[in-house]
Amino acid sequence: MLMGIVVTQVEPILNEAVLLFWRCA
Repeated sequence: MLMGIVVTQVEPILNEAVLLFWRCA
């Protein structure tokens, strides 16, 4: 249960990081 909460909090941050990475690449 706790893991699911952590995933939902981290997922948007990862999405932002991926977008920034693609922009820089």
